[in-house]
Amino acid sequence: MIGLDKDGRRLWLLGKNGALEGRRFDVKGPVYRIGSDVHNDLVLPYSSDAKASAFHAEIHAVDDGFELVCVSKGMLLNGKAVSKAMIQDGDLISFGPGGPRLSVLCEPLLVPGIADHVELPETKVSRALKKKGHDTMIAEAVAMVREARGSHHSGQTTLIMRDLVLQALHKSKRKHRAWIGLLLGALVVVTLGAISMIASVRLEKENLDGHIAQLEQELVEVDDPKRVDELLLELEEYERKARKLQRTMLYELGARDAEHDFVEAEIRVLLEIFGAERYVVPVEFVEQVRVYLQRYQSRDRRHVERLLNEYGEQMAIVRNILAQYNLPPDLAYMILVESAFLEDSRSHAGAAGIWQFMPPTARSYGLVVDATVDERFDFEKSTHAAARYLRDLILEFGSGNSVMLALAAYNTGPTRVRREVRKIEDPIRQRNFWYLYRKHALPKETREYVPKIFAALIIGRHPARFGFTPSIAI
Repeated sequence: MIGLDKDGRRLWLLGKNGALEGRRFDVKGPVYRIGSDVHNDLVLPYSSDAKASAFHAEIHAVDDGFELVCVSKGMLLNGKAVSKAMIQDGDLISFGPGGPRLSVLCEPLLVPGIADHVELPETKVSRALKKKGHDTMIAEAVAMVREARGSHHSGQTTLIMRDLVLQALHKSKRKHRAWIGLLLGALVVVTLGAISMIASVRLEKENLDGHIAQLEQELVEVDDPKRVDELLLELEEYERKARKLQRTMLYELGARDAEHDFVEAEIRVLLEIFGAERYVVPVEFVEQVRVYLQRYQSRDRRHVERLLNEYGEQMAIVRNILAQYNLPPDLAYMILVESAFLEDSRSHAGAAGIWQFMPPTARSYGLVVDATVDERFDFEKSTHAAARYLRDLILEFGSGNSVMLALAAYNTGPTRVRREVRKIEDPIRQRNFWYLYRKHALPKETREYVPKIFAALIIGRHPARFGFTPSIAI
């Protein structure tokens, strides 16, 4: 089994940047595959900038350790291009310049009861426990276990619990040591049992996510309308099971990925604001949102800062205008995607202004666009026109899951969206953005535009979480 080497150490991969940052992956199976395709063991997030291929690398267990094999070009090990190499603790695997980075982590597999006579090194836990009485030691140790698990150091659980027992016995009088040993031993058993159950929940969640990803991939490839309906029904069932699992206490205690769950939760909140009723969205969509969240914190950071600081007052006005038309005020952050308030913002296609209106659309919504006057650059007039346009698109394409159709139409034009909608076989199940997204029926630019809008809205709703400080409350 690939997860252990000849010295009994466990192999992990730890994400170092982008959507994978801070996430920890347990390397298991005879061959562990890494790439951007959903059928890999470790699926790298999609990005137009990343260099990861669909099936990029594999890790094999060999007699003397772990061997990394490059299936596609462009992989770096500790900054050097390799095709095949042994890996060890501390190594850094990179998938091209600007691509995902993973560090290698090998940890000893600690088992309760072995090496009982080995003196444990003094640790932060030991020093802390020496200062505590018995009435607080258990609570402190449990808190430390949770902290270790939250910091992706779950392998320290046994060491912490063992440390607790030894310190308690050392502090106790001889006649009480047996009772304390029994009680703390029971605590160890209960704690390890809970950890085992949490691991089981995590595995069940991973299996459900894997089934959902496979169904979504098949939806992209299949053309038979009957099979499409079957896949949609099966997808709904797996989504129902995943929703039920995420509501359990064990999932909340240890199986949840706080950062990933935050992004998914925010997407669901926005969908609820739009009137949509859906638990999960396609995996690719969520990963795209995460990619653009990362981009807005890095290379496009200056655009976010301009929006939130230099144009904070204007953004507050935009929110008020949108509310006048009974539109969600958070749609104001569409400006980040459209123009970021760049002066004289124009596209190669002829769109212009903070809302990037094309001349015919601008004129149809009352803006003057001629040789001498261009009201697309008039802040308030163009915002009122954009609000009316968004309202009409939502009224045409429907609320709920179809609001994203309206957003897609804002980018690619309503004519293109209407044409794709009319190709749909089942108007009840398939007339929504998610179906067209999964089938890749919309242009690539539009498929990226909608998750980019969601990323902008999430940052606008939680600027401090992403390292931004608005000049005024928006």
